[in-house]
Amino acid sequence: MPNGTSEAHRLPAEIYPGVFPGEYQVTVNIGGKEIHLNVGEGFVEVDKEPTEAGVDGFLRVQLLEEGGNFLVALPGEVQGESSRVQVTREALGVT
Repeated sequence: MPNGTSEAHRLPAEIYPGVFPGEYQVTVNIGGKEIHLNVGEGFVEVDKEPTEAGVDGFLRVQLLEEGGNFLVALPGEVQGESSRVQVTREALGVT
């Protein structure tokens, strides 16, 4: 897959209500490390409305580069981490 592809993939995530309408707070676990970010509603997939306790869902990410692992771009405002992270094939559900 070429660099800079616009294909979207999903990471399992815990989804919480955001501070503003149309915003969500999201936590993803990548390599044993929790990453927190704020995103617009277009970047999450949930089966039910998020609560303060959080609900299981998915975060849509952009695949930037494919190798042994994948380099993905996290959307929105990432808190205290890089917006580019490496994830495993399994994390993205790619076989």
